Amino acid sequence: MKRQPSLPFFVLIVLWSPVTHAQQCSVVPDVPQQSSLQVVVHVVSVSHVCARALNGTETTLHYGAGAFQFDRQGGDRWERIPSGARSPWGLRFLPAGHVTESVLPYANTAGPGEYRVCFHYAEPGEGKHERKVCSAPFQR
Repeated sequence: MKRQPSLPFFVLIVLWSPVTHAQQCSVVPDVPQQSSLQVVVHVVSVSHVCARALNGTETTLHYGAGAFQFDRQGGDRWERIPSGARSPWGLRFLPAGHVTESVLPYANTAGPGEYRVCFHYAEPGEGKHERKVCSAPFQR
């Protein structure tokens, strides 16, 4: 016996959801097309920021779950704030000219201070997400 998908139930959940992450990220301004990878951050509430990465290069980039990470200014250097979002599965692709975004909770940060969000990625042929590009600093 073949089971029917429960699509109407899923639609009902989406319709009754008060605010989705996509709605929160829609307030982030578009990043101008350039020949680089750029990260823009917009504070959407006292507890979340939306981070958007635009691939303005001519290369498809690879990234995984947890690609967006907070850094906090600590003295004269930036310190990475672990998010716990890393995952061994879920290789994703960011084609040239495309955007990816994520809503990040402040829950894992270390209180008030100067922060930035970095997008960790790899170019084709690189085994790990060894590169990163970061947003402009912002205050929390």
